[in-house]
Formats: sequence, structure tokens, C-alpha cells
Amino acid sequence: MENLGLSRLESFSKSTLSQLKRSGADWVVVGSYRDLGKSAGSKIHISVELQDAGEGETILAINEEGTEAELDSLVARAAARLRIKLGLGELSPGKNRQIEMAQAPPGIREVYYLGLRKLQEDYEPGQARSYLERAVKLEPAFPLGHYALAEAWSELGYDQNATDEAKQAVDLSKGLSFEDQQSIKGRYYSMATKWKEATEAYEQLYHFDPGNLEYGLQLAKARWSAGQGSDALATLNNLRKLPKPEGDDPRIDLTEAEISKSRGDIKGALKAADLAAAKAKTSGARLLRARALHWTCATLRTMGEPEKAKTACEESRTISLDLGDKLGIARAVTGLGNIQYDRGDLEGAKRLYGEALDNAKIIGAKKDISGAVHNLGMVSEDQGNLEVAKQRYEEALGIQQEIGDRAESAKTLTDLGNLLRKLGDLDQAQRTLEEAADAAQGTGNQRTEANALTSLGGVLFDRGKLSEARQRYEQAVPLQRQHGMKVNLGYALDGFGDLLVASGDLAGAEQRYNEALAIQDGTDAASTRTGLATVLIERGEASQAEAPLRSALQEFRSKKDTDDEVLAVTLLVRALLEQKKFPEAQQESSPLTQLAATCSQRNLRYEALIVSARLRSALDRSAVAEALSSLQKVAQDAKKAGMPGPAIEARLAIGEIELTHGQAARAHSELMAVQKEAEANGYLGIAARAASALKGKGGPA
Repeated sequence: MENLGLSRLESFSKSTLSQLKRSGADWVVVGSYRDLGKSAGSKIHISVELQDAGEGETILAINEEGTEAELDSLVARAAARLRIKLGLGELSPGKNRQIEMAQAPPGIREVYYLGLRKLQEDYEPGQARSYLERAVKLEPAFPLGHYALAEAWSELGYDQNATDEAKQAVDLSKGLSFEDQQSIKGRYYSMATKWKEATEAYEQLYHFDPGNLEYGLQLAKARWSAGQGSDALATLNNLRKLPKPEGDDPRIDLTEAEISKSRGDIKGALKAADLAAAKAKTSGARLLRARALHWTCATLRTMGEPEKAKTACEESRTISLDLGDKLGIARAVTGLGNIQYDRGDLEGAKRLYGEALDNAKIIGAKKDISGAVHNLGMVSEDQGNLEVAKQRYEEALGIQQEIGDRAESAKTLTDLGNLLRKLGDLDQAQRTLEEAADAAQGTGNQRTEANALTSLGGVLFDRGKLSEARQRYEQAVPLQRQHGMKVNLGYALDGFGDLLVASGDLAGAEQRYNEALAIQDGTDAASTRTGLATVLIERGEASQAEAPLRSALQEFRSKKDTDDEVLAVTLLVRALLEQKKFPEAQQESSPLTQLAATCSQRNLRYEALIVSARLRSALDRSAVAEALSSLQKVAQDAKKAGMPGPAIEARLAIGEIELTHGQAARAHSELMAVQKEAEANGYLGIAARAASALKGKGGPA
């Protein structure tokens, strides 16, 4: 009723009944109970009315009185009269036993039904949990008490607690009706992420009562989670064939929006979310409209329509505020925060994520609390506060592990692993990303698994484990193609391309970069163009690399992307050195030292230092000793950091500079050692350059 903006009354006016009729109700049962007090023998009076929503009339009024001990019989008598009036007939003895088993025992009714109200109507899952915990403690054999407590735990984000309670409900459900038993089983299997079993449970319910919208929606969601997206959409199409109003229920469209977005059908997701929001507005289902607008916002953001997305999220927040729905507020402001984050307004995003955290904390929704903390960690990381970001990620991870949320913990582990890579702790980064990939695989979340594997490939590449890195990229790329977003597929292909360049497979690298280029735009495409420029430089076609590098550099600077700017400047200076354009190289390199100092990726800092040393030795003979000393330090630091690639690259530069400046014997010894070590470790690109230098065909140094 609150969702429709209606208050709780003992009966409704004709206009209100007309509104309920438009929402799909044919009959409305309303009523109340009153404690008559000790002076009346502690009796309870119940009043029940049956109203015809179409005619706007009350067609049956029932009044019963009795003691609290007689409450069950009072309700049973009233229910029997209602069934007769509605032409439903009498219940069998077996059905009566099932109904009795589903009723809360007298000793827990007050706390149990209060808990249900807090959970279902007031949306206060924290308070609901408190009442329901008391109920199951007093009556541990009551299955629906455990079932309701499982729902409260789930709303609070405690996945493992929810699963445990749901399992107890399953174990105690023998004797309940078929529908109650299957509903409990389906919910348990969903909470335990046993999607095959959940699908089977809901299939039985749906076949038992194909006209039941709730069963159909649960089946669609289970099929979607089980990776059966096409079957899930087919189920929704069948639900649309139900007679109205069920077949026109906006929840069908909202579920389709969620499924379509997860399948990469962004236009389909937006169409479904908009339709759900429009239907909810027509029927007056404000809470449902707020939920639909949240998905509209998220989808428009993905489509690159931030202003339209913002409008949808703001309306969702307004409705949620009006309804006092803290969870809706938290999720709406998270959407607004994401929009500001995309725009580079980190302070604005931080403020909104903080607001989301405050609202989630009020209701104790642990899952949303962890999400807000994670988002704040991303902001801190982008602001360069890496240690603060690490604390945020670890805090979010701690909450997720506490509540048993393996799906979200896999995402947080991936971000934490990437951060550890920036901090130079490659060993821990590898372990963290391996844990992330395992957790994602365990939950069946292939998009997160693909992202974890992509990041793991990068860390293994940094550590010089090229064969293992290649295996991870070969796993990640097909998963990204099937389940990931285009931008993440681009990252995977770019990383794979970088690995193939180092491995000396320039044709393979070019193929990966071109595939990435075909699906990307904006600065993502700029990143890929720097990879293609590297291929050109390695092939000895440095002059052709200049234009794409300058174009990419302009894009990186406009977006203030320091890391990619360092990479583009480093490659541009190298291309100019290969052409012996020393004055131009010197001009382009002027900001490189300062930029490299703020770069978050250690491998890029090493590459910048190497090319700077090469340039100094080429410009000024008196700077050769200082350049060689700088390169020795890079080689030592990179080796100590467990990054053999930059270490060998620095030693290659040392050999080439020594060869250029008359130290032939020492240079040959260094270059032969570099060639041997590079070949042994799979750095065939460096090995080929060392061999070329030994033949007197090396680049300028």
C-alpha cells in the first residue's frame, strides 16, 4: 500500500478502490483488530471487510470476538466465510494442516509479525533481524521464521548467514505445502549460488502454477544467474502473455533491463528500464519506479549519456527520499557519484559516495556499505593517495568476507591487486589477483574472472613470467569477448599485445592491437595506438610512429592521464632518437623526468629513465658516464623489484652506449650477456636488438 501511496485503513473509498482496480486487484480484503482490555475479559475483536474493487462496494463484513488463546479459531472462522463468499469452497484436512504449520506459534506471533512488517513494509532490515532472531530462538522448529530471518540477513548483505538460515528453513519445511517447500528451496539455492538447483526448484513452481507472476520472475532470475540468458528472456516473454494486469507488470520489464545490461544489450536494457519506469508511474508504484530509474541511470551512463543518466538518478533519489527508502537513496547517489567519477570530478564523487555510505550505515546494509567504501577507495587511488586507497579496499574486503559476499570480494580483490602492482608489491599483487580469479570462478561471475585474469597477466608480465602471462591473457581474452565490456576487452588485447612485442612476435602483437582498435574509441583507442607505434619502432619504421604518438599524446594530456602520457612521451622520444632527430627528442623529453616521478606504474618510470639516459648520452659526450651510472641504477632497482624486463632493457642500453663511445670490448661482453639472458627469459625482442647491436646495426645511443 505504501508503494502506491495509500495509508493503512479499515476500508477504502470508491476512488481508492478504483485505483487498486487499475493496479490489478479484483477484490480487496481489509481489516483490523482491537484489544478490548481487562474490563472486557481481555478479549480481542477482529473486523474484516471484503470489498469489490470494480464496483467500489463492501460486499461482506465480518466481526469476531474471543480471547487471545482463541485467535487461531477467530481467524479460521473469518477465513472460511471469506472463502464461501468468494466461491472457493472448503479446505481439505491436509491443506488445513499445512496452513497451521505455516502459522507462527502463539508464543512468537508478536515478534515474528513485527519482524515481517519491519522487513516487508517499513524496510528496516536491521530491526527486522533483531525481532526475527528472537522468534527463531523461542521457536527454533518454525521453518518460516528461519526463512524470514534469511531474507533479513540477505537484505543486510550477510550472504553466508542468510544461506545458513535458509538451509535450516529447508530442513524444517517437511509438512508445508508444495509451494511453500519449493519457494524455500528456491530461495536457499539462490542464496547459496547453486543456480542449477535454484532453476529446477523454480521450474517446478512455475509449471505447478504457470499463471503465477512471482514464480515466473524468480525462474527468469535463476536462469539468468545460471548463465541461461536466452532462456531467462524467453521466460519473461511467456510472462508477458499472461492476462493483464500480470502480463503488463513493470517488474517483467525491470528484470529484462537487468538481464539485457548484463548481456551487453545496452539499448535493449534502456528500452526495458524506461518501459518499467513508465508503467510504474502510471500505476502509482513509486518504489518500483525509483528502482527502474536507477537502472535507467546506470544504462545511460554506460551509453555515454551522463546528463540524461543524472536526471534519472536524481528522480530516483527524490522518490526514495520521499518514501524514506535509505537503500534507494544510497543506490541513487551512488549512481550520481559514478557520473561525477567518470567526469573526473573526484571531490564530487567522493561526497556522493560518502552520502551513500551514510545511508547504507543507517539500515546496516553491509553489502552497500562495502560498495561505498570500495568506491571511496577508487577515488583515493585516482587522487594519488595509494595507502589510503589500500586501507579502503581492505576495509571493503573485510566486510565482504564477513558477510560471505564472494562475488563482490572478487571485484575488490582485483582492484586491490592492481593497486599493489602500482605500489610495487608484485608478489602480493599476484597472490591477490589469483585469489580474485578463483573467487570469481567459484561464483560463476565470468566478467569479474576475465578482469582478474587480465590484471594477473599484467603482473606476471612485470615479473618476467612471460609464458604464464601469455596463458592468463589467452584465458582472459575469450572471456572478455563473451562476458566483458568492450573497454575491458580492449585492455586485455592491449596487454596481450605488449607481451607479444616483448616476446618478439610483432605480427601477433599488431593483430591484437588492431582488434582492440576496432572496438574502442576516445582515449582507449589512443592507448592502443601507442601499442601499434611500438610495433613500428621495433620494425625500424620509427618515422611512421611519430604521427600516431603525437595524436595519442594530445588526448592523454587533455584527459590529464599521467601514466599514458609518460608512455607516449617515452615512445615518441625513442622514435625521434631512432631517426637521429636529437633536438626534437630533447624538446619532447623536457617534461619527462617530472612526469615520471608522479607516474604510478614502476615499469613506465624505468622506461622513461632508460630513454632519458639514451638521449643524454647522444646529446653530450661528457654526459655518457652519468647516463651509464643512471642506467646501472635502473638495472639494479628493477632487478631488486623483481622486474627483469626493465633490468635487461637498461643493460641493453648500457651495451649500446658503450659500443657507440669506443668501449667495444666491454660493450660486446655486456651485449652478449644481455642476448643470452633475454633469450632465456623469453624477451626475444630485446635479444634481437642485442644481436643487431653486436653486428654493428644498433640504434643511436
